[in-house]
Amino acid sequence: MLKIKEIIAVAFVILMAAVTVCICSSGNAQNYDGTWVGNTSYNGDVEFHVSGNNITTFSISVEGAPVDRYDKSTGMKVGSGISNTKFACNVFNTSIVNSDFNYTSASPNEENIISGGFSSINEAGGTWKHEHEDLWGVILCYPHITWSATRVGASTSATTIIKILPSQKTVNLGESFTVDIIVTPNQPITEIKLDLCVDPSLLTVNSVTSGGMFTDNFGYNKADDGVTIFGFDTEGTISTLSIFATVHLTADSRNTGTSALHFSNVKVKGPEGEVRSDVHGGSVTVGQPPVFDTGYGSYPSIAGTHTGTIKPTQDIIVHELYTYSCPCTGGHSESVRIWDDIEIVADWHGYNGDWHSIQFSPHFPLLADHTYHYRIRTGSYPQIIHEPSLTNEYGTITCEAFVDVNGRSYDDWIPAFRLDGEFIDV
Repeated sequence: MLKIKEIIAVAFVILMAAVTVCICSSGNAQNYDGTWVGNTSYNGDVEFHVSGNNITTFSISVEGAPVDRYDKSTGMKVGSGISNTKFACNVFNTSIVNSDFNYTSASPNEENIISGGFSSINEAGGTWKHEHEDLWGVILCYPHITWSATRVGASTSATTIIKILPSQKTVNLGESFTVDIIVTPNQPITEIKLDLCVDPSLLTVNSVTSGGMFTDNFGYNKADDGVTIFGFDTEGTISTLSIFATVHLTADSRNTGTSALHFSNVKVKGPEGEVRSDVHGGSVTVGQPPVFDTGYGSYPSIAGTHTGTIKPTQDIIVHELYTYSCPCTGGHSESVRIWDDIEIVADWHGYNGDWHSIQFSPHFPLLADHTYHYRIRTGSYPQIIHEPSLTNEYGTITCEAFVDVNGRSYDDWIPAFRLDGEFIDV
């Protein structure tokens, strides 16, 4: 979650005092009582209840959120995986003050941080972080998660749109690049403040420059995993599509993967107070994107041998196979065999380096709309897609049989993996 130092927050409050004092004075004039429901950035659900302008209950769920495990005594990362868990924050009666609220759990071994803001009596958005200490001295760290909710039965109206352009971008290792934050107002705007969050293992925010929307009163503060950007105008308003900011980033020189560019703590204001906004983040892929990806799987899982077919949608050259493992396990593939007219075989080399991956040497092509057979022998607890077949943008993968280490047979267990390589230009 984006962490902004107190001294920076104080400085920002002082800087913005001239334009916020009249707005904040009416923050509790609105009645937010009722049930609010929505979703999270990891395909989960959020629900909370407001009574007497207090948040009385709050529950949030995530699906497929990455979880990192750290040894409490050494601070070293000991693994990562995927969580599909629902977390609930019971009655905590946190007040809505100046159209905002926050909550931090008092439990010594569990940290729930919820910060939220209301853009109107119809819609709310915020961020959430969960960190939990396991019984065996392992700390489970969940990612920064954004959520949005709408008051049940509330009417909706047009919103100001804030989005990243380009919404998707692929860059090389170590490459420097920029993205723009575009704002399309639905009513006059005098002030914007937001957090833009990135995966710090893949991207670094170097600086932010004004896009011309706010020039004299524009600034930013960097944090470990993103940046806070703010701008305001004390003399006029903005009513036309504008570039709010240009963000200058650099991709990591060693790590490959995809980082989300997601917004949080978004506040938009106009002469009459808060303005409802709808945000659209983006993503940056560092290095070549996957050429075939089943996506994440789940439990139940067990080691065994998978046989089936793969039919890609594009011509690709395959370099390696990466196996998604279940949280807190050593799930991996021990051997891979892919064949049609030519057979390709690769074996695992133990828990060394990136032990989730098996490299193919030489690299080999798979042609679009052509069916290939596979035989993958797995160890420990890899993630499993419990379907007889799966079709997505990369192609189709079908389970013919899975025989686990105990000899039981299934016809709806597909190993969750991705093939890394490159697309063949035609």
